[in-house]
Amino acid sequence: MKLIYNMVIIPVEKEKYLLVNTLNGLMDEVDTRVYELLQAWDSFNEIIPNDEYEVGIFNNLKTRGYLVSDDEEESVIKSNLLCKLKEASDVSKDNLSHITFVLTYNCNFNCQYCFEKDKKGSKLMTPAMVDAAFDAHGSDVNSITLFGGEPLLLSNRSIIEYIFSQKRNAVYSIITNGYHLEEYMDLLLQMNISNIQVTLDGTKDEHNSRRFLVNGKPTYDKILKGIEKCLENKINIKIRINLDEKNYEDSIHLKNSLMDAIPNADKHLSFEMQPLFQIDIENRTNILEQMCKDSYGKSEDDISTSNRILTSFNPIIRYFLYKKKISPVYSFCNAHLKTLIFDPEGDIYPCLVSVGKKQLSVGTYYPHKKFKENSLLTRNVETISECSKCKYAFLCGGGCPVNITNENDLHKPFCHATLYDIHTLIPKLYEMRR
Repeated sequence: MKLIYNMVIIPVEKEKYLLVNTLNGLMDEVDTRVYELLQAWDSFNEIIPNDEYEVGIFNNLKTRGYLVSDDEEESVIKSNLLCKLKEASDVSKDNLSHITFVLTYNCNFNCQYCFEKDKKGSKLMTPAMVDAAFDAHGSDVNSITLFGGEPLLLSNRSIIEYIFSQKRNAVYSIITNGYHLEEYMDLLLQMNISNIQVTLDGTKDEHNSRRFLVNGKPTYDKILKGIEKCLENKINIKIRINLDEKNYEDSIHLKNSLMDAIPNADKHLSFEMQPLFQIDIENRTNILEQMCKDSYGKSEDDISTSNRILTSFNPIIRYFLYKKKISPVYSFCNAHLKTLIFDPEGDIYPCLVSVGKKQLSVGTYYPHKKFKENSLLTRNVETISECSKCKYAFLCGGGCPVNITNENDLHKPFCHATLYDIHTLIPKLYEMRR
């Protein structure tokens, strides 16, 4: 028997290594002696243990799936895994019950990190477009997300009422800056709302320096009144905090103060703290490391309330937080399997951070419906040629392509961030745990 090719070895501490079987998601810690033995065995097509110690290691590796008879056996295992992953992906795509509407790209805020700045001045979605979106979606819709721009602009009320009139029994979620929550309260109370996501980027002064109206006026006090009104009416609020290297501590203070000060916060308030997409990878890693430190030792339920993003984040981070087994991935982001997003320009997108970027659209729905043959919906470890020979493929899924500018690059790997997490963040998490 021989070692599988699809095994990743990560140095995590002095004389300690992490083995990852990317074909079955199993992970094992080994010391230097085992690591050196693996290095020696790596070139063997037929491993023959020399003594009782090596026999024990050999048998453990065999039990955990790190050994195969030959390359053909590993190829069969990999092919079977790909078939299962593809089947699960296809089932998810064919049974979408969620739809997202970008009602407009217009917004009453002027946030400096906005990734939709060049889309302001766009039109508002019409009832005919809503009807076309439901038709293009195809599957039965039982949950709806309202997004923008800013979905709760006062000028958007009629189209929201139209959507609600078409799907009164659907469960709704809203991603909003929260400025007009009070003005929409009468309509919100009629809807079955799972949660409303509102962004606060720190305590009052910090938030107002980052998220202000187009005319420059502050927004914190009015947003907070709307949040309090929602919680008073038992509407679940998820506060999104966009982090960089400057506002982390302030954001922790915000989270703790709101949980202490607002009635019903313990039942209806949760948080999602996420590094800004625009910051460099080193600062992103430092923030993730601090987030994990602050969450370490908490239960998954507690983490879901204090920082929900960590319950749906990189599977390796999930492993270190609460020992969740790593599941091999077929594509980088399962967001592409959860919803289709319809914008007011007639385009369809697969995830929230892709909206407005024409090169990332997956098709059109208005005035004509047409899905692209090659898009993010067809991007996976089988369609990215480099992934076929990469032992990291089932940990990475090809990486996130949302920053590409050329549609021809869709099926190229963008895995540097995942590799950085594996070889830089994981050793930091080991050090933290120790």
